[in-house]
Amino acid sequence: MLKIAVCEDEQVIRESIAEKINIRYPNSQIVQYEKGTQLLQEADEIDIVFLDIHLEDLNGLEVARKIREKDRDITIIFITAYDEYVYDAFDVRAFQYLVKPIDSMKFHKVLQSAVENIHVKSRKEEPFTMIKKGHSTFKIYHHQIYYAEVFGRKIKLHTGDGIQEFNGKLADLEEGMGSDFYRIHRSYLVNLNHISSYDATKVILDQGQQLVIAQKKYADFVRAYLQFMKSKGQE
Repeated sequence: MLKIAVCEDEQVIRESIAEKINIRYPNSQIVQYEKGTQLLQEADEIDIVFLDIHLEDLNGLEVARKIREKDRDITIIFITAYDEYVYDAFDVRAFQYLVKPIDSMKFHKVLQSAVENIHVKSRKEEPFTMIKKGHSTFKIYHHQIYYAEVFGRKIKLHTGDGIQEFNGKLADLEEGMGSDFYRIHRSYLVNLNHISSYDATKVILDQGQQLVIAQKKYADFVRAYLQFMKSKGQE
């Protein structure tokens, strides 16, 4: 489970950012800090931090420098009212920076990129699938795929970068995807990492898509999903 922190001394902004994170990644652990000193006490446990540059107790850049002194590989995303600090931000290996007022679309793109970057780094060998479209062949990493659906002889891969469509059989794709994927319906192959919730009739993904579960697949799906969660340490 990802632990994402928001360190911002303005309560309204802090809670707004936390809410945006929860909408996109409801399974993550979100913590809020008003002061940089509070963040530093628990930084070792955090994966991503949205860090205000102008904190009341410590300058956000100084907080970031103290984090880097410990060689923490935390993903730092700065929040600032002025873009003049962009060069200072990169001095402490900031992943990105957001200028207030924060644009929601920009925010979600930066957050998604940060999460995907962590997933890539956490794997020694990132699994991928090669797909052929016409005379071209493309590599798509499995963590990018939310789900695959089939229409006749066409497969549509729904990814963070849009939809990739190519000729093929879903059964053939399923064989090479591994235990992180499950066939919930003859038309849908789902990445279990992106499931937000489910019931007896559907699964809901992090991005809000709702996909039908075949009734005869439900019991096996639940067993597979619980086993998947256990393997990730999220029982």
